[in-house]
Amino acid sequence: MPVVKRFLKYFKPYFGTLIISFVILFFVAVLWELNTAVAKLIMDGPLKEETNITKVEKKSLKKDRLKFVTKFKNKVKKYLEEKGLTEKINLKSDKTGDVLVIILIILGLYIIKGIATFFGYFLLGVTGHKVIRDLRNDLYSSIINQSVSFFDKYHSGTLISRITNDVFIIQNAVTTKIGDLVKESMFFILILLAIFYIDYRLSLLLLFIIPLIVIPVILISKAIRKATTLSQKKMAEMTNILKETISGSRIVKAFAMENFEIRKFMQKNYEFFKANVKLVAATVASSPIMELVGAISLSMVIVYGNIKIKSGEMTTGTFMTYITNVLLLYSPIRRLNKVNNELQQAMSALKRVFSLMDEKNLIKSPEKPVPFPEAIKEVDFKNVSFSYDGKKNVLDKVNLKARKGETIAIVGSSGDGKTTLVNLIPRFYDCTEGEITINGIDIKKFDLHQLRNNIGIVTQETILFDDTVFNNIAYGRSDIPIEKVEEAAKLAYAHDFIVKMKKGYHTNIGESGVFISGGQRQRLAIARALLKNPPILILDEATSALDTESEVLVQKALENLMKNRTTFVIAHRLSTIRNADRIYVISKGKIVEVGNHEELLNKNGVYRRLYNIQFGGGNE
Repeated sequence: MPVVKRFLKYFKPYFGTLIISFVILFFVAVLWELNTAVAKLIMDGPLKEETNITKVEKKSLKKDRLKFVTKFKNKVKKYLEEKGLTEKINLKSDKTGDVLVIILIILGLYIIKGIATFFGYFLLGVTGHKVIRDLRNDLYSSIINQSVSFFDKYHSGTLISRITNDVFIIQNAVTTKIGDLVKESMFFILILLAIFYIDYRLSLLLLFIIPLIVIPVILISKAIRKATTLSQKKMAEMTNILKETISGSRIVKAFAMENFEIRKFMQKNYEFFKANVKLVAATVASSPIMELVGAISLSMVIVYGNIKIKSGEMTTGTFMTYITNVLLLYSPIRRLNKVNNELQQAMSALKRVFSLMDEKNLIKSPEKPVPFPEAIKEVDFKNVSFSYDGKKNVLDKVNLKARKGETIAIVGSSGDGKTTLVNLIPRFYDCTEGEITINGIDIKKFDLHQLRNNIGIVTQETILFDDTVFNNIAYGRSDIPIEKVEEAAKLAYAHDFIVKMKKGYHTNIGESGVFISGGQRQRLAIARALLKNPPILILDEATSALDTESEVLVQKALENLMKNRTTFVIAHRLSTIRNADRIYVISKGKIVEVGNHEELLNKNGVYRRLYNIQFGGGNE
């Protein structure tokens, strides 16, 4: 199976530890099987006289297939006598001595088995967690390296569910269930060998019952996989709702929509419940079938064993060992069935995880990238068209040029493609027609990380992390001296409010910067871009959501940021772009006007109309 084969590769670095754990668990299975021989020692030893079954004793002992067990017990007894323990415990008495020897054997077996079980499962558990760690790392790396279109396709709650819920299901299977699979399989094989060794005729008869187990298990496994897939899908949908309502809690409360959201969540929770009911039904269906087959097997053994004992072909102790093995045969089958149920759930989760990892990344670096230029001379859009769905163009034959140090403003109505246009520069998306060049070189020829490292972005939706002010400005560069961070903050007009905080630059600002104001968040984002010091800058509605006082400070910070950089500015407030070198007016995906502020006002076209809407028809 491709999924299993692919997953097994994650075990390769830990193959040695895995084999050791399997060997130990095999040893545990052997000890379990040896425990069944105790029944013979008891029935043919201390309890023989009490049960008074001695009519065919000689004939039974002659044909006894488990004579070696009794011989082993006698050797242990003799060894203890040689060590001088006869006086302390009455070993010479057949009855008392046998009981004490059997107790010592039982205790010895269980102590050794307990120690072996601990180390076997401990090694397997550590190996399993290492495998899950590697799988989770690969899954996260795969997701984080995907293009923006991937995140457009998948809801964030679905991705979170894959990394948490699906991986947890796999983790449960890997850390414990694989150990159960090995141990119980070995135990099952050893039991089969034991019952065939004791009496192969009856054992052959029991084999005919196996299809009664196998066929239902196959059918139930399919039902479990189907139910698990549905359950995980509903869990992802529920996670989506949780993510949206928690992150948007202010909107929920502002619109008094708590009851609406509760009803929506309860509906998804009910669908998740129904999916789990189907999973439970499929999982528990196998147990009654196993029990019925076990009852049929036991009935056959009792009838056959009674004939064997009466004919003197088997001792009572040997029969008890045989019947114990038959009863125990149900135990590994039942446990293996449970393991199979959970492994089927893990298989379904693995398919979902691997399907996510197999998503094709549409935006990649070339195999042999061209070195990024040290100095930016120009950024050029040449007949650029773009479509999200491959049908309708959002941008159509756009031609635009920005020279070194120029500020290029892009204006237009909402939905005309302004943000889409600037998103093509850092290759969040690739244009479907035409090309974008830097110094005459197609940006697709540059290493993706080099390209993006040379572009700074400040947007209306400021992204900050639940971390300190310093770490938000330095972002991933903890080796940056505090002086550099402070310098960037001063240029962004953020230093004054930062030093007034309780811990200054080491103050935690909360999730998405919830502990500071919108203007302060924006200035931290500008400081982050200043510290990056990119030659190309993109400002997307950077001041549109701010009050007048905050906007003044942010505008000053932006002016510092824009110095000596090639800057692309998107702004609804036309007052913020009056000093742009060129303004490109975009309408329905096409460039319809180009010029500076004065030129475009004099054209009395789209720009003039937008200006009049904002300023009530006034001139300047």
